[in-house]
Amino acid sequence: MKNILIILIISFAIFAFSGFKSNDIELEWGSKPEDTIESFFEAINTYDFEKIKALTFEENIDKIDNLTSGENKYISNLEEVLKINAEKISYEILESNVEGDKASYKVKCTYIDASRQFGEATGYIINQVIESSLSGVKLNEEELNKLLAIVFKTKLPEMEEQIIEKPINISCIRIDKKWYIEDITDEIADVMLSNIYSLK
Repeated sequence: MKNILIILIISFAIFAFSGFKSNDIELEWGSKPEDTIESFFEAINTYDFEKIKALTFEENIDKIDNLTSGENKYISNLEEVLKINAEKISYEILESNVEGDKASYKVKCTYIDASRQFGEATGYIINQVIESSLSGVKLNEEELNKLLAIVFKTKLPEMEEQIIEKPINISCIRIDKKWYIEDITDEIADVMLSNIYSLK
């Protein structure tokens, strides 16, 4: 009798442990594409590109690498400002359509539009380059990058923020029971990067 009871207890423990493990995985990835969208925006808010990549369909993560590449001088010099702006991004799902392993959403995003600030800062840099050139001083690439970094870190925070609301489309795809963001579109990149991606 004791042996039977022990077997039943062990069997129940194994079953319970397996159940909790399954729930952990489900909680991490979500049973619905909306859960993945929520995790995706949480990753954007914390400027966590590794998590953003993990939540994106692997065939379409190249754009994320390009966004964070050190070769993108504008983005790399703006990183501190973009991190602060990313914390203020919010979203609201307006429309949804789920069919099998595909899902599409219209999402209203509220975020900081830094395109005007970026334009003003860039204009300031151009004027500095022209003044240097007229005075007989030609800035090399390293000096120009330093100027970019100084201007973006000092001038941008002084400029008035412009917050916009914009509806964008987000598509999700289910692979092996996990929902992923199907692609990082230009619309999504603009939300992530304060509306300056489209200025590239």
